[in-house]
Amino acid sequence: MLYGDQNVDLNSDSRPSLQRVMEKLLLEMVLYLFQGNGERIMAERTDPTQKTNHPFYCQYMAVYEYATQYVEANQLLDIGCGEGYGAYLLAQHAKEVHAIDKHKKTIQKAQQKYSLPNLSFIVEDVKKLSKHTLHTFDVVCCFHVIEHLKEPSSLLVDIRRLLSKSGILLISTPNRYSHFRRTTGMEWPFHEREYSVNEFRELLSVHFNNVELYTLHTSENVQKFQDIRARYVQQIFRWDILKLRQWLPKRVLQFSFDVGGKLLKSIVSINNHDLMYGITVSDFQITDKQLNQGLDLIGICRVPLNS
Repeated sequence: MLYGDQNVDLNSDSRPSLQRVMEKLLLEMVLYLFQGNGERIMAERTDPTQKTNHPFYCQYMAVYEYATQYVEANQLLDIGCGEGYGAYLLAQHAKEVHAIDKHKKTIQKAQQKYSLPNLSFIVEDVKKLSKHTLHTFDVVCCFHVIEHLKEPSSLLVDIRRLLSKSGILLISTPNRYSHFRRTTGMEWPFHEREYSVNEFRELLSVHFNNVELYTLHTSENVQKFQDIRARYVQQIFRWDILKLRQWLPKRVLQFSFDVGGKLLKSIVSINNHDLMYGITVSDFQITDKQLNQGLDLIGICRVPLNS
């Protein structure tokens, strides 16, 4: 399996033992306590070279691959590019790609791994997009970003300004009522808000005249993987009899989910190796059918209002 520019053998027997997992998590806890900065909270980063991220990498790449049909010979902005593998794929189809993320270390890593003459990685906060020239881009991609914002409309206003008159916004966000969310009742502490189909459509329709919604459906193998994860999450939540997670400070809760999430991925990997690493990008399908049941919601937005 090729991850970016690195080969990772998913069939090797170098599976993480629980002892190694715990040692790594303990080290991260020490680093977190001593560094005390926001860069340590990275649960929303999907590094494809980490084998336990494999299903999530496939999930995100499915949306990027879908987006390639809209970007041919266009000027493109990728907001919240993360590790950069998606922007790298888009740059193989678009005329020029500007990929931005607020995390300096993540951008530096992307710059080292993914190099194309028409691809630039820039350290930039989504809250400062107003400095760009009006109507600069033909396409804006904004995948798994909007749920992190307290004021999502501010970002959409900036995107409207940056898009050309015939420009397209491709945007995705987790489905608030996906099977996994409904089964576990989990509220992700890194997100300010998650959206239902109607809420997402309403938000986008304020800023665009033409909004098409799609969803990300999964294969039977991915559903099995999600069900296994859900059972573990349910078991963990049963220990929280007093619902303390509802009262913990946000930063403590984020750290707990970060460490717990990494431990959970490793446990699932050890016990379900073949299932987890047998998942591919083709196990995710984007469709306009049964929107309420999909894993993610995807918007294709045209005709920016008041731009």
